[in-house]
Amino acid sequence: MKANRYAKDLFKKLEDYNISNGNCSEYDDDYYLEIGSEPPRFADYRAARAKITNAFGDKTFEDVWDSITQDESDYYLKMSLRVSPEERYQDKKEAWYFHESSWYMRQGRDGIESGYDRYGCNNGKCVPECRYYPENGRIEDEEVIQRNKEIGQSWSSYNIT
Repeated sequence: MKANRYAKDLFKKLEDYNISNGNCSEYDDDYYLEIGSEPPRFADYRAARAKITNAFGDKTFEDVWDSITQDESDYYLKMSLRVSPEERYQDKKEAWYFHESSWYMRQGRDGIESGYDRYGCNNGKCVPECRYYPENGRIEDEEVIQRNKEIGQSWSSYNIT
């Protein structure tokens, strides 16, 4: 596919540009992980994706999260693994609207078309069937890595690189 070859060439040019200008060695990924940010090269990646995928001329760099490079994926995995298993559990527990048993996640599935059915995780309270019902728990590294692989596979169907 012509766009695919164009994208690969563009990303290669970006990488060469960063290397030739010394941009890649100023700070390593650990520095950005430590400060809770992302490397500036990710903005370059999003700019390249916006340029490639912007058929109507109205996308910004932040509109191109439907695709991701392996570099970005690896970095976000490293970032996720820096959080303790207990903290991960508490973070997920707090985001009750993303629990499988919440109405938001079941809507359009399980025969729920519209209207709150008064069942499921809601307002920070989980139902007994929910994985996050116990006050404390852990999300182990292996689970984070597996989830990252699953997300990577779904992204690969959208990726242009």
